[in-house]
Amino acid sequence: MRKANGKTMYLKPWARIVIIIFLDVLIVLSLFFIYKGYNKKVNGKKYYYNTNGQIDYKVYLLPNDFYEEEYLGMNKQYTSELIDYVDINLKYLYDGSQKSDINYNYDVTATIKGEYEKDEGKSEIWTKKYTLINKVEDEKKDSTSFNIDQNVKINYKEYNDVVNDFKRNFRLAIDAYLDVKMNITYTTKIDGITKKLDKTDTVELTIPLTSNTMKITANNKSKHNVLEDTIKNTKDTKMLIIGYILLLITFILSLLTLSLVFRTKKNLYLDEIKRLMKNYAEIIVEVKDMPNIKDLEIIDIKTFDDMIDLEEELKIPIFYYEVIYDNVSWFMIITETKMYRYIVNRNELKG
Repeated sequence: MRKANGKTMYLKPWARIVIIIFLDVLIVLSLFFIYKGYNKKVNGKKYYYNTNGQIDYKVYLLPNDFYEEEYLGMNKQYTSELIDYVDINLKYLYDGSQKSDINYNYDVTATIKGEYEKDEGKSEIWTKKYTLINKVEDEKKDSTSFNIDQNVKINYKEYNDVVNDFKRNFRLAIDAYLDVKMNITYTTKIDGITKKLDKTDTVELTIPLTSNTMKITANNKSKHNVLEDTIKNTKDTKMLIIGYILLLITFILSLLTLSLVFRTKKNLYLDEIKRLMKNYAEIIVEVKDMPNIKDLEIIDIKTFDDMIDLEEELKIPIFYYEVIYDNVSWFMIITETKMYRYIVNRNELKG
């Protein structure tokens, strides 16, 4: 920074760059804090709950000479002609991390599904649904859990005969199976969470029909679940205050430094002219038109102090004329043969 005429301060180019970078950083920081202030994310409360669906079954046999057992256990290959019925135990356990009022209901259905083999693969062509257990409704007050333990018996021959009748009537070679399903629906409202838990789950097993041997498939499953309240955007007052204070500081600093950062050579030029005209008004004559300097020898003077010395020596006033508006001015001492000239050039002045 340089002091000109003892009053006005001018910034060096490097200082201007530093200030501009500093102001840019302040603006970025203020905008960052304001953005964070308006976009504070608050994670909602979490509710954890586990569900566990289990299926046990026994395959009871018709009287026969081949098996001593009354029934066969799970996960075996069974001879269809020897099956009397399938005893199925359907279990479902719900367990949550917080007490609440839980409403739930369930039913059990059995659906025959027939599939026809085509070139492009199997296609379902027939279904028949049976209700094994009508809807059962219950409620658990101020509880974390509920459990269902439901038993059903499947008369294997009865469903097998239905499929065989269909095949005879329509003369279609189809593959069929019985889909036994327990449908569970539960709802609850957790304190502190705006979302309502409302879900449906299923426990099911598949029993092949009209085949000589068959194997039952059960979908035992357990799952860990999380109910989380919606993430909210809230205002962070502290962040907003910091952001707006920084923005205000940036604005004030910008106003204070604008005249320094963007001060042009024109300012220096006008200040220099005013200084000379004020300090040496008694020896400077401002002329309206450029004097006739044709055929005169022009001698450029390096400093205005040298012009003062010449004026005192020659006793000739100094003429002032602005050659290029707001850019170039001449201070001249003219004799019969010579013109002594001191030039103030805006582009040559340094800030």
